[in-house]
Amino acid sequence: MSPARTAPGLASVGYLFGTIGAQAVPGTVLVPLLTDLGMSVSAARTLLHRMREAGSLSAERIGRVAIYRLAGRYLAQYQGITFGGETANWSGAFDAILYDIPEVHRAERNRLRERAFAAGFGAPRSGLLIGVTDPDRWADTWLKREDLAVERVRLGCDLDTARRLADQAWGLAEIAADIEAFRDRIELIGRRVHNRQLTNHQALTNLYDLWQEFVRIQIQTPSLPAELYPEEWHLPEMRAEVYQVNAVLLPLAKQHTQAVIDEAAATTLVELEPRTPRSEKEGHTQVAASSTSSSSAAGTADPPPQ
Repeated sequence: MSPARTAPGLASVGYLFGTIGAQAVPGTVLVPLLTDLGMSVSAARTLLHRMREAGSLSAERIGRVAIYRLAGRYLAQYQGITFGGETANWSGAFDAILYDIPEVHRAERNRLRERAFAAGFGAPRSGLLIGVTDPDRWADTWLKREDLAVERVRLGCDLDTARRLADQAWGLAEIAADIEAFRDRIELIGRRVHNRQLTNHQALTNLYDLWQEFVRIQIQTPSLPAELYPEEWHLPEMRAEVYQVNAVLLPLAKQHTQAVIDEAAATTLVELEPRTPRSEKEGHTQVAASSTSSSSAAGTADPPPQ
């Protein structure tokens, strides 16, 4: 939406899967859509190759056409953002890993921390990893080693202490500031969407610009009990505001992706996602709730004229 658009990155592939509403998409569709977002053909092909090499995509061939699916941690992040999940109530204790691994085993220490972060744990201080899910599945390798001081404990604490540790572990205050700045941008985006005519192609690119920042914030944000977030925590409001703009732009963007699918004669190669994304379920609810507000608000149900 800004005059100078940032170059499409890794988030662009997940965005296209979500816009199409698919769990498998052929390269003959992904490459032209990535070019529509601003990539060159060679850059689009390179991105798909690198994501496959990194385990973020899997691919199978049907004849000469590669059919791509999201995979690995990338898929887990995509599903968390697209479909959401339930968060538990605060139990009064963190699941924690205490470790004291000397420099001679630095590689093992780094691997432990990487696995912890991938599982949603944070590090409020050296030697301590905390989370709100069972760590046994990812920590078992280190817990069984007798040559390393690694222990699992339950770290009980009062709510104020838990909030301080959560902020130290995940940088919640900084995320909260990012949320507020992004909400200001969403308001401007909503006004622009409703005050200009958009082609289907423009809807695709405008919606991507919105979702690129949204995804960045969502990935940074840990899934915690609501009690552990700061008092000024407006992620639910930010999400609802994004979904309101999404409800206007998504139908137009879908028309564009369908035109590309038709041109590639790939309808039978696209495998649709049977689940309903959170953005459509909650977005429609928000639009309906705001239908009595003025038409300049960023949540009216009527799409802009073409």
